[in-house]
Amino acid sequence: MDAKLLLAQIGTGVLMSCGARDFVRDVNQLMFRVGPKSKLAKVIITLNGRDTYDVRYVELSRKTYEPVVDEVEEDIYNDSLPAVVRRMGDR
Repeated sequence: MDAKLLLAQIGTGVLMSCGARDFVRDVNQLMFRVGPKSKLAKVIITLNGRDTYDVRYVELSRKTYEPVVDEVEEDIYNDSLPAVVRRMGDR
């Protein structure tokens, strides 16, 4: 997975609107923090075996670091990716 291509598919405006920062990429994954700095929330985008993306939103408790919110949307096509990321990032 090419991280630059994935970021271009999402769009700079979407990333800026949800406060995306601290980007980390892996072979098949891109992860970044979203929301205000006081919030521990991440969006994880994974390229699955069907050439679509799985988008996961995880919000952690500041006290226990346990997931408070853990939501996944599977089989997202690249043209729907900006809307899904914006929805998850604007929580």
